[in-house]
Parts: sequence; C-alpha cells; structure tokens
Amino acid sequence: MQIPLLLDRSRPASLTSQIAEQLRDAILQGRIAPGARMPSSRKLAEQIDVSRNTVVRAYEWLTIEGYVEARAASGVFATQRLPDRPQPSATAAPTSDAGPASPMPMPYGPLRAPDLVNQNRSRLAFDFFPGRPSAALFPLKTWRHLPPGVPDAPVLEGVARRARVGVYALASGGAYDAEASVLARRGIILGYAALLPRQIEQGIARLSEAIDDALELPSASAGMAVVRAAPARGRASDAARHPAHLAPRFLQQPALRADTSRRASSRWNVAAENDAPMPVVSAIYRYPIKGLSAQRLSSVVLHAGQPMPHDRAFALARPFSPVESYAAKWAKKGLFVMLMLDEALASVRTQLDVDTLELRIMQGNQQVLAANLGSESGRADVEEFYRALVTTLNGAPRLVRAQDGHFMDKPDNVLSLINLATVRSLEKQWGFEIDPLRFRANVYIDGAQPWEEFDWIGRDIVLGDALFRVDRRNGRCGATNVNPASGRRDLDIPGSLRAAFGHKDLGVYLVTRKTGEVSIGAPVTAPRGAGHLNPAPRPGVHAANGQRRFICRGCYFIYEEERGLPQQSIPAGTGFGALPDAWQCPDCGTEKTNFRPHVAGV
Repeated sequence: MQIPLLLDRSRPASLTSQIAEQLRDAILQGRIAPGARMPSSRKLAEQIDVSRNTVVRAYEWLTIEGYVEARAASGVFATQRLPDRPQPSATAAPTSDAGPASPMPMPYGPLRAPDLVNQNRSRLAFDFFPGRPSAALFPLKTWRHLPPGVPDAPVLEGVARRARVGVYALASGGAYDAEASVLARRGIILGYAALLPRQIEQGIARLSEAIDDALELPSASAGMAVVRAAPARGRASDAARHPAHLAPRFLQQPALRADTSRRASSRWNVAAENDAPMPVVSAIYRYPIKGLSAQRLSSVVLHAGQPMPHDRAFALARPFSPVESYAAKWAKKGLFVMLMLDEALASVRTQLDVDTLELRIMQGNQQVLAANLGSESGRADVEEFYRALVTTLNGAPRLVRAQDGHFMDKPDNVLSLINLATVRSLEKQWGFEIDPLRFRANVYIDGAQPWEEFDWIGRDIVLGDALFRVDRRNGRCGATNVNPASGRRDLDIPGSLRAAFGHKDLGVYLVTRKTGEVSIGAPVTAPRGAGHLNPAPRPGVHAANGQRRFICRGCYFIYEEERGLPQQSIPAGTGFGALPDAWQCPDCGTEKTNFRPHVAGV
C-alpha cells in the first residue's frame, strides 16, 4: 500500500505526530479501508525518508488510540471498527460499582510528616534527611550528572527508597509551600551533615543509578514471548494497607524491615531452624569482558569492600562515546556495547585467560578469533571482529580496561546473587524454561526457599568463609530477555515480573564485609525461619470488550484499562487514549507517550 504523506519539517509538530495525524485522517476518511494492512515500518520510513523508529512510534500511538492493531507475525492493520472519540478527562471520581481495586501497588503512600525516630530510617545506606548542611560538602559536579527526565519529587522519593537512598519531597521533609508551584512539585530536600564526603558522593551516584534504572528504555520487544501469570491462589491478609493480590513484603516498596535482631555473624552459626536444609553455593561466575560470556569458577577469594576479582574488568565502549581509552573509569552502561541493546553478543562464546590476557572467541565448535588483549594489534582485531558482529554499531567499538575498578552496571563494589529456587518457581508458574545465566549473577545458591533472599535485605549472610551484607534487590533490565544459548530475544523477563508481581526485581546485591574464600558447595548461613511465604501472583487479566493493557518502557509499570487507577481517581474501564496528555507513569514519572501496548503471550 502506498500512502501519500506530506511532512513539513519547518512545523513545530514532530515528524511522529505528523505521520500519526495524517494516517489517522486517512483511516477516518475511508482512504484506508477497515482491516487493510498498513505498510511495514521499514517501507514507510523509506518512502517518506525518515528513520524507522519514527514510523514505529507513530504506529504505536495509533495503536494506543485504537485506529490500528498489531497482529503477531502478520503486521499492522487498520481496525475493523473505529474507536470512540476520547473523552477530555478521565479523572472523575470512581463510583461504588467502579469494579475491583487496581492491582498495581503505588511506590509511596500518602505524604505525611516523617517520624524522626522511625527505625526504618536506620536501614538506609545513604540518608539525606535534613540536618545541618554544609554547602562545601555538597558534590555539585556529581549532582550535575544526574540523568535527564528526573520525575516529580514524590515519585523520585519512592524510586530512591527502593535503592535504599533517603531523599525527601517537601512534605515528607517537614517543609511547606503555600502555593502549588513547580518548586512544590519538583523540589526535594537533602541533608548531608551526618554523612562523610565519600558517602555523599556514593549516595548521589546510587541515586543517579536508581533514576537510570527507573527510566531505562528496553530494546524493541517485537517477537518476544511475554509470560502470563497463573491465577492467584491466595491473598494477603493485610488488606487494609496493601492491594489484596500481593503479600505486603512483595510490593514495590523499599526492602525495609524493622526486626534486625537475627543476623548471621560467623560461619559457625549454622544451626538450621525447624530442620530446614541449609542452602549451599551452587555456582560461581565472573564476566571478564562486560556483555560477553560467563566464566565458571570452582572457588574464589573475595576481599572486604572489593568486587569479584577480574569481573567486568574489560568493556567495549560504543563508538564516539566519552570513555577514555587508556585511563578508563566506571561509566554508565549505555556507553558500552551490552546485551540489553546488542543481543548479537550472545551468538559467540568467549574465554579470557586473566593471567596471560589471551582471548579465544568460538562460534559453535569453531574458533573464529584468537587475540592477546595486552597488545595493541590484538585489541584492534577484537574491535574489528565486534564491529562486524554487531551490525547496529556505527563504527568499531573500543576495547577499554578499568583502572583499579570495574564496568559493572552499578558503580559501587557489589556482587550479584541469584536464588535458583526462585528461578524454578517462576518456571513452574510461567511454564517456560529459564536459563539462570540470563541473570549474569556472580553467585548462584540452591536449597533456600523461593524469594527468601528478599528477607535478607539489610542483614548479614555467610558464604563459605566470607561475610556479606545483603544490600538491596536487583531490578532486572532488558538484557535478561536474551537467551544466552541462542542469542535471541525470546522472553520478556522484566515485563513478566512486573505483570505477575508488581515489581521487576530478581536476586540481590551483596557487599563483602569480611575477606574469605567461597567455593562451590560451601554452606550459606542466612537468617531462617522468618515465616517466609511465596508471593501471590497477580490474577490473570484478559481483554474484555476491547479493553487492553499498556506497559511503561521505562519501569514496566502496566496500566490496565479494565481496572483503571482508583488511587488517581481514574475509574475502571477508562481507555488509555482517554487519559490526559499530561498523565505520567505513577512509578517512574515518565510521559504517557513512553507506553506501548502490552500483549500477554503463552
């Protein structure tokens, strides 16, 4: 189909909106017949000389409005029945028959003055509660590097709390603004007199990472299978405070618990309670080059305050990125070639000898490259190889080595841990086999209860001879969608976690507190017997009367037309297209245009 479109690049309206507007008019006027197949995004982009992403966004917006629909493995088609014109407002108060309460947990509760002796505050790793600030201590340079798109203050407060950083909206910090101004909506209060300068730097860096995670844009998800949650088998008892479909401890809230009396302080404190089997270390991995293959270890000596030795010591910096070639320091993952964006990395296997720096790259059973990373010619060979392998790059990447650091996704020295029982519970619930190496963890344990690792947040555990503090949950990104065996995007792990449980967390981060050796089969000493319960999956939602679901590209929040958002006075049955243009994701604050249709597959 050839559709005449005239784009005016001098207009203030974006090219995406112009394309969507003209296609919408063509459908309304009958120039595009109901049920007609639309041209592919690639062909239409070539026809009107724009990028393919511009056309994809226009099609997505028309899908949201109900003028076109995407059919799996078929393409995009004009709808058989035109949608009703959207209402100007969707903020009417819900009536008594508005339907069931929204299943999506809000990231924060009603704003109120804080309890200055709240025990939960002592569990924050970096607490910027107002005190006696000194302007000389504040890291202005670090603060200026916060990512763009920072959400409104109450949303930012919730995002920060999930990363165990305390920042405060005006109302939460005890301040008051008489007028509904931009300051009242966006302003936050930081107090840093109680923190050392290094802690302030680390706290702001972690805040930056938390915002990056909340606003993270996953790769295009065409062709992925989105796992559908099984029907709920039980309900939480604390219905007065939390939505009924989730146990309170699995809501997307800070992993804070008041009871910190039970701690594992030494490897000899190993008495298992209620004769429960003791968890053990099942596997240990490092990833010498960021985004490339895992290397299994039988044992490793971990040092207090340090990351896994040789883990993410090398990385492939994207062409023209501001990463220094000879004195590279930690930088955000978007500056590097990575699985989240470049799944072709998983189509080959790599093996690096960390002592000699000899790198072997295998494709199937055939060696396709051998190079020494210690030589300039060897690094150049590797760069040219990955330029050819990752066809989306606009040049050769640069192989860089961390100077006294690492290129992990997080700037602090942490290790990642995955509980294999949790992975198996997801396999049973979703009916899919999930390779644990999708999660690229350093330590895998077995023998614990599913989701038990979330009970350990803020507490000490012992692996072998080493002592660790369980620091925080690990929010999953689009890299987990890539099958490490095939290099294909075949699942949507973060979106499926969000649809099933209301969060995208799986696994935890550890901080090494005491040096020691960890080996496969070593016992895991952790707090036990806390009355652990498996999370209740969200009830399965099926489209009714054409009502659909839309997922945030940034944080995977799901808006369900059938349920609405009673917390925001959006009644059940409100179409996504009828939401105000200024509506934002309640979890990460991203704009409405950053949502895409969410289709549950089997």
